[in-house]
Amino acid sequence: MSLNARLTTRSEADLHSNEQYFAEQAIVSIPRFFTAGHVVDTHVHSRAQLVYADVGVMELYLQGRYWLLPPLKGLWISTCCQHRIFAEKDACSMRI
Repeated sequence: MSLNARLTTRSEADLHSNEQYFAEQAIVSIPRFFTAGHVVDTHVHSRAQLVYADVGVMELYLQGRYWLLPPLKGLWISTCCQHRIFAEKDACSMRI
């Protein structure tokens, strides 16, 4: 089973428990599926990331600014940058 296939079935807490693995990798892709109405509360990451909307539309609140992320568009989030995500409809994102 590929790493990405394993990650799709893990919770966000499980992803953070693999921090040592991710720290050793130069680039890591993490798929995430959101059901309609799902909210990811305000948080920060120790690594910068590109959030890419593959399917659906995501709303991101990034340090006091509002971003609407349609399919096939991405948003760069710098390290330690507070952000929150809301999926109005079912959505799939890829974090790189």
